[in-house]
Amino acid sequence: MLISEILEAVSISLPPQWIEPLDRHRSQLAMLPPNECNIRFMELDEIQEMLTFTSQIEVFHDILLLWTDDESNYIGVFYKGPLSYRICAVRHEETDISPMFCDLSSFLMQWEQRPSAMWSEWRRDYPATLEYSVAEKQMQLDVECIIELQSRLQQMDIDDDLRCQWLYCIMALTPAQQLHTLYHYVQDEDMYVQERACEILGYHRDEQALEWLADVVRIGSPNGKTAAKQAIARIKGYIQ
Repeated sequence: MLISEILEAVSISLPPQWIEPLDRHRSQLAMLPPNECNIRFMELDEIQEMLTFTSQIEVFHDILLLWTDDESNYIGVFYKGPLSYRICAVRHEETDISPMFCDLSSFLMQWEQRPSAMWSEWRRDYPATLEYSVAEKQMQLDVECIIELQSRLQQMDIDDDLRCQWLYCIMALTPAQQLHTLYHYVQDEDMYVQERACEILGYHRDEQALEWLADVVRIGSPNGKTAAKQAIARIKGYIQ
């Protein structure tokens, strides 16, 4: 079955320029021995089953899962909404739908370079560092996506889980040059948002955030305090 037929069966559209690369990638995956690749492209019935599952949970509404490692972890694409056509993962251990790759070509490039590696070992587009960043055009699209997500957060009555996930996405997409826009999240009332903000600032080794992180160490949530301590140690070079 071709990718176009799979998409037709689930009534979902993806960019036309994705169809041929996905067909080629799917064929390549099928020819690899199982021990040479840590993911596989799911069959139509599996894709339909997962789509039924994701349609019942608001956090996953915009995601089409296409790949799995057969350990209850999946990779999918945002097929609609502000995050459209970025690639994310859905893991069984914790929910984090923040994008990993800006588009299919970026994802396939990493897979082709290291097909036997775990996807956590691939070099991701997000969060982007100053040294390794998405293209200027993509960065502008990311900023527009951030603005749209922030607007939805202000205008919509959403539950805490969806709010948390959208903020995860905002923090992942934020360019390294705009980290100051994330500082207030280290004081967020949601301890998971607070924790992620500290992790992101530590990941970027943002020295300007040290005072904010120090405040979290003093008065933050348990999750935030631990993440802030690790972020400070990373910024100061005590840990990698």
